[in-house]
Amino acid sequence: MKVVIESLRKALPKVPYANGFEFEDIIASFGDTTIVPVERKSRLARRFSAWSGMPEGDLYFTHIMSPADLAHLEGQSRHDFARKAIWIEELWPYLIEDRRSLLSLKQFDHIFVAHKAAVDPIRTIVDRPCTFLPAAVDALSFCPWPDPPERSIDFLSIGRRREDLHKVLYAHACADNRFNYIFDTTGRAPFDALDAHIPHRMQLAAAIKRTKFFLSDLAKLDKPEQTGGTQVFGPRFFEGAAGGAILIGTPPDCDIFRSYFYWPDAILSLPEGGDALALMDRFSANPERVDAARRSNVVGMLEAHDWSHRWETVLQAMELPLPEALHRRHQALTERAALVRQDTPRQIAL
Repeated sequence: MKVVIESLRKALPKVPYANGFEFEDIIASFGDTTIVPVERKSRLARRFSAWSGMPEGDLYFTHIMSPADLAHLEGQSRHDFARKAIWIEELWPYLIEDRRSLLSLKQFDHIFVAHKAAVDPIRTIVDRPCTFLPAAVDALSFCPWPDPPERSIDFLSIGRRREDLHKVLYAHACADNRFNYIFDTTGRAPFDALDAHIPHRMQLAAAIKRTKFFLSDLAKLDKPEQTGGTQVFGPRFFEGAAGGAILIGTPPDCDIFRSYFYWPDAILSLPEGGDALALMDRFSANPERVDAARRSNVVGMLEAHDWSHRWETVLQAMELPLPEALHRRHQALTERAALVRQDTPRQIAL
């Protein structure tokens, strides 16, 4: 089966899209896959320009952040595919209300969305099969084992953050040189090269492997007016857990999250205005508990939340065969999980 991925890595080379580009790369690693990066063009230029860069294939797949990104894709080029699928990372209630923009999704045979609450509305509005497909992670690359490095970063905060918590941690880091607080200062600066997301993800994985506590909060925690009360957990939960950090923040109060992160201490709940430093001190006082939580986080990602598990969901939903390379990756994930469980605890990794 030949897979063709139309990618926005050239049209929209932005940090928030990097985990989706990582998903594309994992799919391509299974073989017989072509990634086609599209150029950034205005809607008018795209309408009147011919484009013949799409190779032939059996399955067309693309990943977008929101329906607005459809404007960057070469719509006329995917009509010849027998199967067409799309994964949408963000479909908040205010986006679903714009029904006209969603009707363009009718050109796809199956729609995958990272928001559980969006599944039924999309099925109704678009009249196409719609399946919940949350974010994931390259669990092998983020895994600290077989040789866990020293965790020299006390607290790591990437992307959106709580300003009240940031002020406390920043002040503590300024007052105590032993407290290593690393936080995001790049914002949403674009990548400077076509595949610059690859070193970005590698650097993120390296940092999390060396992190004790990792901030993982509800999506758009700082913009509740956009969520309509919907609770969504994004890539940070999977990335932090895969790297063996202790997650700290606001866990989503929903069954799907509890079914994904079901083990003890999957995340330390930190209410608004809570004392993060005291919470971290209490938890760190029990090294055995810390070690158990780290291992559970890593094993949980290896066993169920690698990008290969998401691609398996896509192929099964579309009744397509699983490539042999996917089975091999699953075997590698299983073997790494067994290693994490059996490895002798080391004080340096705590």
